[in-house]
Amino acid sequence: MNEELTKYIDQMAAKLGVAASHVYEVVIRQTVISGIVNTVVQVLIMIAIYVAFRKGWRYSRDRWDDWYSDDNEFYAVLIWILGGVVCGGIFIACAVTTPDAIMSIFNPEYYAIKTILEAVK
Repeated sequence: MNEELTKYIDQMAAKLGVAASHVYEVVIRQTVISGIVNTVVQVLIMIAIYVAFRKGWRYSRDRWDDWYSDDNEFYAVLIWILGGVVCGGIFIACAVTTPDAIMSIFNPEYYAIKTILEAVK
């Protein structure tokens, strides 16, 4: 596996006209940058979902009598269920993938090799 990885890095370097060590350094830098961007975006998404849920809950609570009358009750509950499922799914997806993004910041060599191996496949 190591020989295949080295061969692939050498091929990339030859195509780009640079040293193989430079290609590896660029991949490592890109891994760190990707990790930082992914972490920031995922945290911002989770904060936005939390804020939207809190504002929606307060808005709904203030208009409880209007929204939850006999005519609108089904639609109000349906909106909350669908919104909760969608927002909950996005929140969970972000929470599950954020540790991977953080780990790519602290251990970029592993993720650089992982990226190169995925490109080889």
